[in-house]
Amino acid sequence: FPSHDTLPYFIRFEANLFMMLQRARLIFLFVLWFQSITRQSFHLSHIDVEQGLPASSVRSLLEDQRGFLWVGTFGGGLARFDGTSWRAIPREKTRFSSTINALFEDQEGNVWIGTEKGPGIISASGFVDYDAQSVLSHIQTKVYGFTQGRDKKIYIATHQGLVSFDGKRAVFDTSSG
Repeated sequence: FPSHDTLPYFIRFEANLFMMLQRARLIFLFVLWFQSITRQSFHLSHIDVEQGLPASSVRSLLEDQRGFLWVGTFGGGLARFDGTSWRAIPREKTRFSSTINALFEDQEGNVWIGTEKGPGIISASGFVDYDAQSVLSHIQTKVYGFTQGRDKKIYIATHQGLVSFDGKRAVFDTSSG
């Protein structure tokens, strides 16, 4: 392979130009990266009872499809933030439990509430879904989480095991393993 000095001038010029462009790109990217990290400013706010939360110990969070922030607390119940103010959700909508362990929004926009006394539902229109509540009232144990399967069933993680709910009936998973 010929040495750099023995190559024709135009090839040496192109090689040097290529290296200069590579260095310039690298410097440009470094400057952009440095500016991006030095421009970031973080603003942290502490939200507590004084700002409108029903209790200071937060157990669960959910931002729903409409942009509301739902906050489940330990001992204070459920609250919803609309971007301006906090609104406490009455305890009768949360199965009379003041400890909210889990929050979940299903594909229809219903908010599922996991409490110490079982699951609850607030429909997308903001009212308690009493038909579903009556079926779910048989689940009287701590609820830790929810998910919705491809089959559109809601799966409920409880202290006593997994429950599937198809909109009409709730079934405990009694399979082994």
